[in-house]
Amino acid sequence: MKEEDKGRLQKHCFQETGWGFIANTRIRKGEVILDIPKDIMVTTATVLQSPVGKAVEVCVEDGVDALAIYLLFIRSLKEDSDRYCYVQKLPTSFSTPIYWDQQTLNELQDHQQIDKIKKQRKELGGNYERLLGLFKEKGFCPGIISLDWFSEMDYLWAWNCVMTRSVFANTKSKIIKRFNKDTTHVALIPFADFLNHSNQVETKGVYNVTTNSFQITTLNDIEKDNEIFIHYGSHNNDVFLEVYGFVIDANVNDVAYLKVNLEGVSEEKIEFLAGFNLISDKYEVNMDGIGWNLLSVLRIAFSSEDELPLWNNILDDNIISIKNEKLVWEYIEKECSTLLNGMATTLEEDEALLKQQIYFSNYKTAILWRKNKKRILQALKQTALQQINKFTTSHFPLLYQ
Repeated sequence: MKEEDKGRLQKHCFQETGWGFIANTRIRKGEVILDIPKDIMVTTATVLQSPVGKAVEVCVEDGVDALAIYLLFIRSLKEDSDRYCYVQKLPTSFSTPIYWDQQTLNELQDHQQIDKIKKQRKELGGNYERLLGLFKEKGFCPGIISLDWFSEMDYLWAWNCVMTRSVFANTKSKIIKRFNKDTTHVALIPFADFLNHSNQVETKGVYNVTTNSFQITTLNDIEKDNEIFIHYGSHNNDVFLEVYGFVIDANVNDVAYLKVNLEGVSEEKIEFLAGFNLISDKYEVNMDGIGWNLLSVLRIAFSSEDELPLWNNILDDNIISIKNEKLVWEYIEKECSTLLNGMATTLEEDEALLKQQIYFSNYKTAILWRKNKKRILQALKQTALQQINKFTTSHFPLLYQ
């Protein structure tokens, strides 16, 4: 952190979110909140130039893993490393669902989401075993990579540190190795990674090649004594849950999913839908309703043989016929009802639970996650009922009947 930042910011531990910063003075829109010099950033270049660099260069293909291994190495050095003070301030535990027990996972009331989390945890275990095997095979373990600090639980901790706190920062350093999945420029920014997220603010974080520093600029005014937030991105609650371990209530970017069973649908219809790349295993719906893709798939799926000449109507987001449209919305209403009825609690019951004092934060997070899914499905169900009522012959000219 540069000297000019220190007078404007004050570190503070918040009850709900942990460490963060408070503004000591009013900060205006367009001002730089934090200006972090390149030499204290942790990048893949930092890792490759360190004592574990050769092992990482030979055995590691993911930039997130590279930074995770570096954090563990620094932690093992303790006071012998000038970066240890940063590692000491990192969280010792995480609320991400890969750490949840089965009972807490069940509170999500969504088998697909639970299976997804379990799969992620299994894959991370596999990643650890693969890395350990490579380190041993290439002669880096024991030696440069020590089992004293590279256990599976150590790896999970470090991986979570990187996933929950890293940013994209192209420092224009000489690239010794390119990592996969666009992770070559993943970086940890000390001080900046203590800023908490809010959907109510806008910020911009970029690496400035002129100043050789990572700068975070506020796009909102920040009043004196208020907490300073940044915006992690316009994510749905699935991303916030899986990556950061929290969810946003009434998140405008949140989604639920509907499936469409195309079994028994004619080959001609399947080919038509595939031609527009409309076939998917699931479709997103949100508080604004459903998208063109889902509507188009259902309109074609429920069309009759004599409605084939009207298929191109979907390209302009027009209905095929009143009968067809009613079938579409009846299907949507039925799917929403099935999903809602399949959950152990109702939206209203979840809202009542959240008003009670909940001592286990992961339990509260699970309830909040499922509540917001039900909120979307409930709203869509109401829309579907309105559309079913709307699409009666008395409301439309004979042209569409």
